[in-house]
Amino acid sequence: MNDGLISSRYATALMNFAIKNGEEKKVYSEMAILYQIFKMVKNLQQSITSAVVPKLRKKEILVTAVGGKTSNSLDKFFDLIIDNKRESKLQSIAYRYTEIYRSQNNIHLG
Repeated sequence: MNDGLISSRYATALMNFAIKNGEEKKVYSEMAILYQIFKMVKNLQQSITSAVVPKLRKKEILVTAVGGKTSNSLDKFFDLIIDNKRESKLQSIAYRYTEIYRSQNNIHLG
């Protein structure tokens, strides 16, 4: 399965879950921040994909990256990503989520 398809499926699932919980706008903000942090902090990807970093620490790193407090939807999503060993896809999932949100809400950049 290609990375784009994986990212799209996870981002779509997160969007549906966030909508169900009424948190899609909050999750959008969190995912936009997370994507920017991935771009700025080059070793973030390495930290969350490392086999020697425990699951709980990976989640702490991700929560800290988005500001220290996450929505319920994103909190559960981080658990899912870590449990399914999809941490390496998280940057592209964050990007894809923001694209989906913008498309659904007719937000055009630039």
